[in-house]
Amino acid sequence: MELGINGLSLIENPLNPLSMHIIRWTNSIVRNQHNLNLWFFLPENSDLGVQVERRVLVGSRKSASARLHFEQWVLPRAAADRGIDLLLYIEQRAPIVSPVPVMSFMGVQRQDPPGGIVERVRYAIGVAGTAGAIAMLHADDYPSAQASFDENQRLVPLSSWVDPEFIEYEASENNVSHGNWPQEYVLCHGVGHADLAFLLSAWTWVDSALGDSFPLVILSDSKFLKKDIQRKTQALGIGDSVQILDAISAQDVPLLYKGASALINVGHLGWGQQLRWAMASGVPIAAVRDPVHESVLHDAGYLVNPGDSRKLGAACIGLLVEDKLSESFREKGRKRSARFLTPESQESLLEAILSLAKGL
Repeated sequence: MELGINGLSLIENPLNPLSMHIIRWTNSIVRNQHNLNLWFFLPENSDLGVQVERRVLVGSRKSASARLHFEQWVLPRAAADRGIDLLLYIEQRAPIVSPVPVMSFMGVQRQDPPGGIVERVRYAIGVAGTAGAIAMLHADDYPSAQASFDENQRLVPLSSWVDPEFIEYEASENNVSHGNWPQEYVLCHGVGHADLAFLLSAWTWVDSALGDSFPLVILSDSKFLKKDIQRKTQALGIGDSVQILDAISAQDVPLLYKGASALINVGHLGWGQQLRWAMASGVPIAAVRDPVHESVLHDAGYLVNPGDSRKLGAACIGLLVEDKLSESFREKGRKRSARFLTPESQESLLEAILSLAKGL
């Protein structure tokens, strides 16, 4: 079987938790499958930043119109010419018309609004194209979205999984401090423009109490988000306790998680994968109470009501200073994450892909 992946989404948002998750999956599970060949389709002059065996360079991404043309026209036809059996599109988008069957990831996350009219058109067409996808893949611990699809739409649940590298282990010099992040910190991964103001408002409460001891490390490679963070933190007077981490290798991500004192999560970018990674890494979580967080975390996170930044900040402080509280959530997270670490859960996506191919 020949599987193609839209690499444009991966290179546009390489630190998005879902993008990182897919890359890690392709480097572990897929490489050991003799009956599956994986092809990454990328615009010319692009690089995934990781070693891949099969890479096809076609089209361009130099402009918004070029990116639209790549996803809607160039990629599907290049895949057909290459003899691809199935195309995988990331982040709930797909071509309106494709000579190759397409499947896509579905989430319930809030998306950042695209900038510029062409990017908005690209986003709208991509979402509309999912109506013709052979399947929409969704995590089985996400709230059900079956009601939003008609009877012809195949909604395929996947067992949520976590790479073994994220499993918590005893602290050592390798995971206490690494790279260019501090020794003790609160991690935020997967925040977008829509939720940034709320996150930083909550952090003002942590900053006033513990900012010198526990800075906030935001993992994001978005230049626009970085500028927004810098502007807002300066206006709030919390710039000294907020660090943006925009360059990190794939092998360092588990170390970053396992070294965090807490994870603070306010949005749904990334398929909720940051929540699963944190639980497996033994990191207590402070988040907003909503269907996504409740469905993924159950009782393994400190949840506060939406819009209450003060309580979210207080929850984060509690996890940092109250050992019994943080250990309670760590233990719940360990039990909850056990379901993400089984061989069956790690092979769920592969099995879904192979079963869909057989049905073509």
